[in-house]
Amino acid sequence: MILKIKRLTTLKLKFDFDVKKLFQSKNKLIFLDKQPISFPIEDKCDIILSPAFYWIKKEKLPVKYEYQAKPFAESIFDGTIPTGTYNYFAVKHENEFLMFAYDDSYILNKISELGIKSSQIDNIYFAQTEFLNYSAIRINHHEALLNNDGIIVNVPIELVDEYIDIYDVLKNIKPSKHSVALSRFSQILDEKSFNTILVIIFLLILSVFANYYILKQEQKKQLLESQKIYELNNLPTSSFQIESIIGSLKSVSKEQIKTREMTKELFSTQLNSNEYFLKTEFKNKRFNIKIFMNEPKRAEYFKEQFGKKFKIYSMKVNDNILNTELGYE
Repeated sequence: MILKIKRLTTLKLKFDFDVKKLFQSKNKLIFLDKQPISFPIEDKCDIILSPAFYWIKKEKLPVKYEYQAKPFAESIFDGTIPTGTYNYFAVKHENEFLMFAYDDSYILNKISELGIKSSQIDNIYFAQTEFLNYSAIRINHHEALLNNDGIIVNVPIELVDEYIDIYDVLKNIKPSKHSVALSRFSQILDEKSFNTILVIIFLLILSVFANYYILKQEQKKQLLESQKIYELNNLPTSSFQIESIIGSLKSVSKEQIKTREMTKELFSTQLNSNEYFLKTEFKNKRFNIKIFMNEPKRAEYFKEQFGKKFKIYSMKVNDNILNTELGYE
């Protein structure tokens, strides 16, 4: 992503720089960058992650809610970020969605390397959602966070004339509702947690051996009950007949997967501002849809886009309403 850096007009604060103040605040907020922390974290805390820990894009999508936007994230980032396993997150901002991609295990490992235990973390946030109302924030002697057209980015401090210090932000900020769920099992466990898990594993092993004899005794009983179920429900007893039923079910499953894929393709069609789907119906591999367009000539655009993935059975334009029937094999 290429960003155009703007000069800022906020109040510049002059004071002696305190490294410890950079990370801690009275409300237990910590701003976390990739730089090591030179002091211990003893209490529970909330963490705000630097943009260095995630990727972000702004997108207009044909949906209203964040949970509807999240399934689009993987295709939005596909081919634009390094290959890896990512989690995705969506936040609605005005008439657009902020789409996030982040490496869950990388973040957790970095937090562990910086000396913060999983038991000390209450919530984790992205700088994008927490600092969106600030023009520029100094985070150390060399770097600042810059609000560049609504996207929070790391920049060298030399590119920013005026800023507010991160410590003053952390003192006054109220965290948003957009906390990020991370899988904490990826973190290095502290000694107490490790011992607890060892006890649980030991008890599970004992339980397995204690139930082994009972399970063996139950095996014959279960086989007899299975035979009764076959007889009561008139199920086939031969493996060939059973495999035939399974094959039929797999065929149905394959068709359902294809339907979901084509539905995703349909709703991935780029709409202009104020354009939206009026109606969507599906039956027998065909979509009957109505789209409200900005102007009638937009129908040519939709004809070209739909033609790439679907077979167009009919397409009519009535004023700004496009009626079309689409199908697939």
